[in-house]
Amino acid sequence: MSRKILLVALTFIFMLFTFACSSTSRNNGLVESLQETYFENDQVAGFLNTFTNQIDITTTYYSFEINQFFGNLIKIDEEKLKLVVLSKILNMTEEKNLTRSLAEEKNTISLAEELKVQLDSDLKNKINNSLEEHLKNELKQTPESDQTTININHQYKLQIHYNYLFINKILNMKISPPIMNLIEDNLIKVENNLTQIEQKSMKAIYYTYFIKKWLEIPINEKDIVEKLNQLRLADGSYLFLPVKEQKKIEINGSEYGDIFSTSFANEVLIDINGINNSKSTEKTLEFIDNYLKKNNKSNYENSTLYINDLYEVVHLAKIMEYNE
Repeated sequence: MSRKILLVALTFIFMLFTFACSSTSRNNGLVESLQETYFENDQVAGFLNTFTNQIDITTTYYSFEINQFFGNLIKIDEEKLKLVVLSKILNMTEEKNLTRSLAEEKNTISLAEELKVQLDSDLKNKINNSLEEHLKNELKQTPESDQTTININHQYKLQIHYNYLFINKILNMKISPPIMNLIEDNLIKVENNLTQIEQKSMKAIYYTYFIKKWLEIPINEKDIVEKLNQLRLADGSYLFLPVKEQKKIEINGSEYGDIFSTSFANEVLIDINGINNSKSTEKTLEFIDNYLKKNNKSNYENSTLYINDLYEVVHLAKIMEYNE
């Protein structure tokens, strides 16, 4: 009897040791990446993009979120980090400084929210005016060529409008009627010109859903859920397009789910059903757990690529209220 107890005890200790080693190994790779890219001097702090060796707001936002999610693996001077964010925010008050996609601006405002950076109403108005001017200027960039190129341009504008509305939602600013009409008009053009295959794509589902939601346009939630079910795999992940449709257009696709599509799908489903009513929650949590176990810095060419990919996993984990 005592030998059995001893054997069980030793097995349990071995399991704990194995788990600790694997966890430490993964975190060591992450700590190394965070330490390698973190920059701080007497005035500012942030994370460097290894391609440019410059502080990059997107890399900084991703790294901050990852570091926080894993329990603050390295120390970050948040006050100095706020100065970098404020500098980026001030740049946003002039349309000429904005990126075309507004993706960098979206990440800037998201990081400001995480850091609890307070913005007064005057600054918010200047940012909103700059963003609205950007959307108006972007409207003029519609190409006069074949219909396929025009449709692609409208779809790209859809993503720009999503980023604008995301920023607007955080800043809690009123959307002017001309901008509301501009976004709605583009949305109609996109939906009217989507091919039957494109209608089934994760990006089309995701962007049209949230733009309609934020503009308070009626949504057929049942139809959305049915489309997402066609993209869902047994392991809890999601495809960017059904395999059958991938073969029809002869693209180099995959029968495996990807982290971006899985994140998009769960954002929509949780928004519709709530986290506790999502049938796929358990499988998705397993998918996240497996992804994190396999994810390792040694699989990537550099720290920035590693951080970019890991952020998507962390983003999904936060959506799903996953706790490591």
